Amino acid sequence: MVNNHYHRKRESFAFNEGLSMYVCNCNGITERQVTAAVKAGAARWKDVHAHYGYVPQCGKCQCEIIGAIAEYQADEPVCGDTTFVSPNLVGAT
Repeated sequence: MVNNHYHRKRESFAFNEGLSMYVCNCNGITERQVTAAVKAGAARWKDVHAHYGYVPQCGKCQCEIIGAIAEYQADEPVCGDTTFVSPNLVGAT
């Protein structure tokens, strides 16, 4: 049996609209679709499936989708107010 869920290793999910490799083989969800769902607000791996009206089946795509969400959220600013400084960081060097 071929395990197509782990067909390649990559450093980054690379939010690129041109990617079309399958992430979820059970539901046929591609990298492009994961990117679109995450950009539309999917914050959990099950949200990506729900965005397209699917339900997760085997769960082998969970780690890759969670990684994609984390990567996307890391690129998003937490707060647009650059003058805010956390009380924990005041005076820290």
